[in-house]
Amino acid sequence: MKKIRNKSVAGVFALIIMLICVLTLLKMVRGHLGINEFEGALVGRYRMINLNTAISKLLTGGTYMESNEVLLGKDGWLFYKATSDGTPLYDYMGINHFSEEELAKVYDNLVAIGDGVSARGMDVIFMTVPNKEQVYSEYMPDTVDKINDKSRLDELTEYIESKGGLIADRYGYVDTSEVLRACKDTYPLFYRTDTHWTECGSYLALMELRRAMDQRVTPIDEVVFTDKGGFVGDLAKISGSRDEYSDVNPVIDASSINDDSTKDQVMLIIGDSFGDAMIHSAKHFYKEVYWVRLKEYTDELDRYEPDVVVVECVERYLSDLQEEVAGGIIHP
Repeated sequence: MKKIRNKSVAGVFALIIMLICVLTLLKMVRGHLGINEFEGALVGRYRMINLNTAISKLLTGGTYMESNEVLLGKDGWLFYKATSDGTPLYDYMGINHFSEEELAKVYDNLVAIGDGVSARGMDVIFMTVPNKEQVYSEYMPDTVDKINDKSRLDELTEYIESKGGLIADRYGYVDTSEVLRACKDTYPLFYRTDTHWTECGSYLALMELRRAMDQRVTPIDEVVFTDKGGFVGDLAKISGSRDEYSDVNPVIDASSINDDSTKDQVMLIIGDSFGDAMIHSAKHFYKEVYWVRLKEYTDELDRYEPDVVVVECVERYLSDLQEEVAGGIIHP
């Protein structure tokens, strides 16, 4: 009797799996999706992820989350642990390192970009951003140990400083690590449920850029931020726990910004999603602000004719700077 019951349960389970697959295929046909998009289109995918996450947290007393991409930290902080989009966990542990040859390649690429932009008569400045794990390391779980305290971002910054800057400070370079760590207990600089920084974090970075370019700087304590609340970050979504988390969402009150010193200028940010997120802060200080991914650059310098060009890179994407940069940036 027990064998019959087990076979029945297995049969029902198999039928459910088959039904999910059939419904997913029908969904893909209607949406003209390719077979490589099967996982993302899977019917009930997030419900199953959410159930798996809830069960694992329940069984471990809320200390562990079963997820291939999200790491549950302390006090409800979520961190990205996958290796398909950078390796932030390895960066935090100090496992990732640059060789001297790789550092030289990154340096040469940055100089080449600087030469290409400045040849057009545009100001250019470079900015690096630490991963969330490096800024709020106190919320990382105790199960993750640091092997080496020096990160790849530390190595790159030290290398550039050892060279006297990018071509003896011809081009400005800003590592935002220090200012973010200094203000992390005063302002919410990163979302607890997302991989990105808040407007507080991007504002601090923007002020560091402006300071490096000898532009007027408005201290963050003179700016009013309104917490819109209810923010659900990318980590909460991909872990299937969006209903369990609600994040702060500080937004700049435009009426508190009285700086029009660069309101006649156009800024172009070339980088990753952190640069995209910085638009919300930069738009209060520049006439127009545009953004494009470094790998997707085409002709944005010619199209937008910016006065200021910011080349930005978050720590987990630093390896991308070893690759050949877009020829359109280097060659006018």
